[in-house]
Order: sequence, then C-alpha cells, then structure tokens
Amino acid sequence: LALVTLKNDPEHRGVLLFEEPENGVHAYRLRTLVHLLRDLATDFLDEEQIDQPLRQLLINTHSPVLVKHMIRAAQGGNGQSAFRPKLSFAYMASHVQPEASGTFSRITRLLPVRMSLEGELGLSQEEGPLALNQVIEYLESADTSRLMKTLRQEHLVG
Repeated sequence: LALVTLKNDPEHRGVLLFEEPENGVHAYRLRTLVHLLRDLATDFLDEEQIDQPLRQLLINTHSPVLVKHMIRAAQGGNGQSAFRPKLSFAYMASHVQPEASGTFSRITRLLPVRMSLEGELGLSQEEGPLALNQVIEYLESADTSRLMKTLRQEHLVG
C-alpha cells in the first residue's frame, strides 16, 4: 500500500531506497512488483514525464528472480528498452594490507553490470572472467527448468 501511495502522490520526489522489496511477496507477483517499482521512478525517455519531479529508486536484493524480471521489463515487449536500470553485482573479495605484514580483510566490491540496447548483459573487460562467472552463477541460481522438466515427466507418466 505504501508503494501504491507513493506512486500516486504527485508531491513525491527524491530518492527512495528499498531493501529486498521481494520479501513477503509471492514469487508469482514479482513481475507486478517490478512494474510498480519501475513506475515509482521518473522516466525521462517518456515525453509525458519530462516536466515531472525527479524520482529515483535504489533497490538492494538477493533475488535473482527479481533481477530477471527487472531485466525483462527493461527489454520491453518489442525489444526496445522501456527503461534502463543500472545493475551492480556485489561480491566479497580479499584485500591484502602489505603495510600490516600481509594481513587481509574482506571487502565488498560492486561491479557494474551493463545492459546493451539489445538487453544483453556484460561486464567491463578489466573485471575478468571470475566476476562474469559469479554473475552468471548468481543469475542461474533461480533456474528451475530441470525441476519443471522432471515434474512434467512424472505427471505424464503417473
């Protein structure tokens, strides 16, 4: 209800920070949630919104399903990008401190995940294959195609 209120409030402006918006939402409703979240931000590619107040949305999530829906919404139905979310992938890395006799600490690195105009994902070359493999592994973690195939086969056999 709070999101719908913000969406329809003509006075709402500024930045809205949202941590894990998928929590408490049925997985079947995540696509609808993504469209609602998208509508909370000003889209300056839409001529009707050019004179609207600036509204930005920052989301933190652990859900590859939510990210998948964000990417699909950005691709639009006709291949044209309806909006262009900026995605970053966070991962833990070791930071060696040479002045402290080789001790290390864990740090969080944020990698920009770029979407081309065609909706393809990519990372900058300097991040290397390890980072790309981590992003791919993360996105594949929500792949249920093998489970669905097994369930369909059991349903047909049984």
